[in-house]
Amino acid sequence: MKPIIWKRALAFLIDTLIISLILVIIYFFIPYHDYANELNKIIESLLRDEISVRTYFVEMANVYQTAQQKDILLGIINLFLVIVFFIIVPYFKSKTIGQAINGIKIKSKKLTIAQLFIRAIVVNSILVTIITLASVNLLTPIPYMVLVFVLSIVQLVIVVKSIFMILLNSDNRGLQDIWSNTEIVFEEEKNEKRV
Repeated sequence: MKPIIWKRALAFLIDTLIISLILVIIYFFIPYHDYANELNKIIESLLRDEISVRTYFVEMANVYQTAQQKDILLGIINLFLVIVFFIIVPYFKSKTIGQAINGIKIKSKKLTIAQLFIRAIVVNSILVTIITLASVNLLTPIPYMVLVFVLSIVQLVIVVKSIFMILLNSDNRGLQDIWSNTEIVFEEEKNEKRV
């Protein structure tokens, strides 16, 4: 495998770790809804045959949506961090922090916010996050859970397809690269072409 593939993976991991660390720090200051106990009670009720499978799904959907509603501020903060790390920073620097550490960058004739947004749709689930945040208070629990489930499956298929494209295509371009008309190159490769 080409080194660029490993550098891309490592860059994404670094960026994700940085965002995760920031979120962990934020969790100390903003209380979040821990719904694990509520979910465990529902699961135990189902296992003891105290509730039907249908009731189980309804109660699970209620708990999940309530938790998402109570934690909407954290969802918005997460979305903000993804926008900053994967759209704003690369717009000005042509690379994320992880890409800068790994000596790679995003190459395009003229990198635009739209191109970076398309990349974030594929790689960072930004569109799924926006839709779920926007619909958490608009839908009832079951339709909300179905929406989240369907969007998550679609996002997973897109990410897996993109990973296989990066691994198997000779140019190492994934869906995010093709749809946004960009590519990931070594930093020195971009500099050499300017000379």
